[in-house]
Amino acid sequence: MQATDKLWLAKLTTTLQTNIANPNFNNSDLAQALNISERTLHRKVKTLTGLTPLQYTRLQRLQQARVLFQKGNFKTIKEVAFAVGFVNVDYFSQRYEQVFKQRPAIFLTAQNTAFGRNEG
Repeated sequence: MQATDKLWLAKLTTTLQTNIANPNFNNSDLAQALNISERTLHRKVKTLTGLTPLQYTRLQRLQQARVLFQKGNFKTIKEVAFAVGFVNVDYFSQRYEQVFKQRPAIFLTAQNTAFGRNEG
């Protein structure tokens, strides 16, 4: 990957991180923030990552959710899901399990047990 592509991908990721809690942040908003057309956004993201912009955005949200679970600052899956822009907790849980091969409930329970916060 060329240096310019790495810089662009870093800008893309930073833009997504800045807007991660906004469930309404979509490809149109992302393209506008990057000053490119949606078609160019799709083509460039697909070329650099192998994912569509929607898939890449979802992956960034899920990776941030994993970080939040690891930090242990949230008590419920719903809080984490909302913090990373998901409005449907069941959908969030399904996608999380699909990517990380672990239900977030198990991860959250393990974190709460490790920190002595098991509210059973």
